[in-house]
Amino acid sequence: MLAPDRRTACRAIAGLLAAGALPRPAHAALNLEIIAPAALGDSLDQVARALAEGLNQMSGAVTAAVTNAPGQGGFTGLERFVNAPKTKPLLLATSLGTLGASILAKRALTLDDTVPVQRICGEHLVLLVPERSPLQTLGDLAAKLRSDPSQVLLAGRELGSASHMLCLSLARAYQLDPKALRYIAIDEPGEMFRALMTGAIAAVAGGVPAYAQQLKGGSVRALAISAGARVDGFDAPTFRDGGVDLELMDWRGLGAPNTMDPSLVGQIAEAVALLMETSTWAEALGRRHWLPLHLKREAYAAFLEKERDRVTALYRDAGLI
Repeated sequence: MLAPDRRTACRAIAGLLAAGALPRPAHAALNLEIIAPAALGDSLDQVARALAEGLNQMSGAVTAAVTNAPGQGGFTGLERFVNAPKTKPLLLATSLGTLGASILAKRALTLDDTVPVQRICGEHLVLLVPERSPLQTLGDLAAKLRSDPSQVLLAGRELGSASHMLCLSLARAYQLDPKALRYIAIDEPGEMFRALMTGAIAAVAGGVPAYAQQLKGGSVRALAISAGARVDGFDAPTFRDGGVDLELMDWRGLGAPNTMDPSLVGQIAEAVALLMETSTWAEALGRRHWLPLHLKREAYAAFLEKERDRVTALYRDAGLI
């Protein structure tokens, strides 16, 4: 949920519109379907639903609903989105993992088959160990990896995910052969946590929101967080604190079909940009430990090009493409 008092939010927006502080929608309201290439409750699904609810609370220029299309790290949703009948306005919720999955899939469809709309938020990642783990620091993990990487099992989401990229980036930073890195993909959070606490895996890479409660509860420790500086509320050193020049964010973005009328894309982008400026959206970010990473269309398109090159190089170095 975005705001406990929906009527208050609507009245606030209406008042701004009446005062001329915000532009009135120049088009009739349109019904938007947002495809989340993730399972119900997954982080990308949560972002899509928060966005839809925020748009529905706005001035009425856009109403939105979410459809889930999980599978293959987001590639199933991308495929469904690109091939969907263009009978109504569509958006695809995307992420760093969606980009990674599309590159690893080595198929004809990629994010290039969508039109970048905006980047809306993101999250830091953490490398976690159980509280009682003998690995006390990132240096301890580095020593074990350099001694015998076959004895260190790391885990995270599917191949191509941001957590997978974090582990590959760490191996590269330590000048290890990425092919020797032992990484297992576990998509079910409960299974992941059980494997970590029983010692079946040495460490888990994952998004801060997914493990915020466990971190604050003390059952796990963060060897490092992928932020550029320490984050308030989390007792976690950065990778740079541990001597590793590594910073990574799992961003969330929006894409439109490349066949959509540019005027509709513009109308949707205008509504999303308006939502990004509200206190309602800011509260949603803070509550879920999301980062305010808003980029508008041109800046987001340029960002995506750089990300595509960076991720492609990472996977090529690892021998995965």
